[in-house]
Amino acid sequence: MRILFAWEFGAGMGHLSPQRELLTLLKKRGHEVHVAARDVGRAERAFDGLGFTVWQAPIAMGAPDPVLTITATVAHVLHNGGFGDTPGLLARSHAWDSIVHAVDPGLVLTEYAPTLLLALRGMSIPTAALGNGFVTPPRIHPAPVFDILVGQLPPGTSTSEAGTLESVNTVLTERGQRRLDALTDLYNDGPLPLLKTLPELDHYGVRENALYMGSPAPPPGDPPNWPDGEGPRVFAYLKPTQGIAAIVYQLSQLGHPTLIVGDGVPDEIKRRLGAENLSFAPRAVELREVVKTCRLAVANGNMGTVSHFLLHGIPVLSAPISLEQRIMAGKIDDIGAGLVVTAKSGAGTGDAARRLLEEPSFRSSAEDFASRQSQFRELSYEARVMAELEKLTTL
Repeated sequence: MRILFAWEFGAGMGHLSPQRELLTLLKKRGHEVHVAARDVGRAERAFDGLGFTVWQAPIAMGAPDPVLTITATVAHVLHNGGFGDTPGLLARSHAWDSIVHAVDPGLVLTEYAPTLLLALRGMSIPTAALGNGFVTPPRIHPAPVFDILVGQLPPGTSTSEAGTLESVNTVLTERGQRRLDALTDLYNDGPLPLLKTLPELDHYGVRENALYMGSPAPPPGDPPNWPDGEGPRVFAYLKPTQGIAAIVYQLSQLGHPTLIVGDGVPDEIKRRLGAENLSFAPRAVELREVVKTCRLAVANGNMGTVSHFLLHGIPVLSAPISLEQRIMAGKIDDIGAGLVVTAKSGAGTGDAARRLLEEPSFRSSAEDFASRQSQFRELSYEARVMAELEKLTTL
């Protein structure tokens, strides 16, 4: 069987690398895996050596008109991602048609690929929508305002999904397909939502009768090479932001051995802020080894990274960049297992890190969280997904 895995929205390896083991299992069963990715370079790196066929996914180019400066609902996210441009959305749906017809898959797996979900309507191809809570919203009409923005929106901000829904329905009508009653039906009426998250870390809150798959095992990496230094070990996985230098400097001033994976952090910053107790790993490191001795994780809020540390009872200091990461950081704060600083300035990083290391309540809350999620350690993400896929089709 040919299997199509597709990634359209979002950025970063977090949409690809966590699925490596799942796709490898499918290949080992004799299936031919095709990958349609918004960034084919990242796809080649994420799935290096596996022999998958990689296609360029159709993506929106340029900014929408108008750009929504406040993204308060999934409708706003889709609008800014190209759903507000009806002719462009129709064209991209036709481009997805071409890929689907060329691959002729017996199974489609999507990771944040809403235009493909639109294009698949009426095709009768078994489809599973993989992804965390943010990228796989629940069936709610109208789409709700994200929790962290409730009560925070400027007066007059529209939260209606009508414009985006009409754009989708215009395209569906043009394609001869039934119109949607609600925007979130795109994710829940047809595809099988398999949530790549833990219930308490669901961006929309715990859902009744949802299929939670847990968090994928972290991708393999280099052995961690910890620098010298006294005290608890600190691990950071950070992308370049306006405040990255301030964050790194304050971590170095703690005096603890600190290992940083800087995804795109400029070499100039690495050289300028180097210290005996701080080092930058040249590539991804083996997180399974890191958690054995690490006492604090610092991250922007990538679901896969933070969940791995929380599942091992390790508190997390979040410096979120995107709205999705801000919501995740809020979830960690809610369970008492972390604190949040601003990625724009990095202000307060040192004080927050000290609190997370010295105040026992954070460690205790992280360990309690890990205990509540024990079922997701007993049966892996990959095993759970495979069991659900076998109900969709013959594997």
